[in-house]
Amino acid sequence: MTVKIILQAVLCVLMVSSYFIVDYVKPNKKISAERTTLLADTLPDSVGEWNVDKQQVNVIENQELQDTVSRIYSDVASKTYVNANNQRVMVSLAYVSDQSDAMGVHLPEVCYPAQGFIVEKVDSISLKLNDRDLPVNRINAVAGERREPIIYWTVTGNYLTLPGNSTKLIQLKYALSRKVPDGLLVRISTIGEDRYQEYKIQEEFINDLYKSLKEKSRARLFGVTSE
Repeated sequence: MTVKIILQAVLCVLMVSSYFIVDYVKPNKKISAERTTLLADTLPDSVGEWNVDKQQVNVIENQELQDTVSRIYSDVASKTYVNANNQRVMVSLAYVSDQSDAMGVHLPEVCYPAQGFIVEKVDSISLKLNDRDLPVNRINAVAGERREPIIYWTVTGNYLTLPGNSTKLIQLKYALSRKVPDGLLVRISTIGEDRYQEYKIQEEFINDLYKSLKEKSRARLFGVTSE
């Protein structure tokens, strides 16, 4: 009987202890509290030979999707750039303050079908930037005559990630330090029939954008691969 009582007491202590341990290690510091700059302010009006096309206004035509975006994202920004050859590149940024398992950025593969697009996954590649590599996803969104090749990547907290295992590992890293990471989706797109030619234009723009940004804005949009 004595042994049974001792075991019950030990189990009781363990249960109480585990409650306080779980409560202690639960992430409670939001990375979003450190953000003081709006996304629109991270995008310059000039990027290399590209300038903001003030005649272009990016509009989400689907009202239901627009309501969803407003509800999910803490901050959004978009600009269209044009060069001397009249080539246009659309840049869209979408930010969430809580990039947890239950929440997070909605990827183009989810958002575009809601607007009636058929989305084709092309591939995942690594772009060569000035002093680093940038892993990205490339997709192709099609709606009637409209062909919109897209390159995108995500930043979780301060880290460059792509959906999948890399995001999970970064979330775990932050959880161990009791921090809640935020999430950022960076989407670059153009309109054109030849998607691989459009990807080439986008890659040139991304390189120009990377070189044009100041250090703080560059870290915000491109993240870091290590700390």
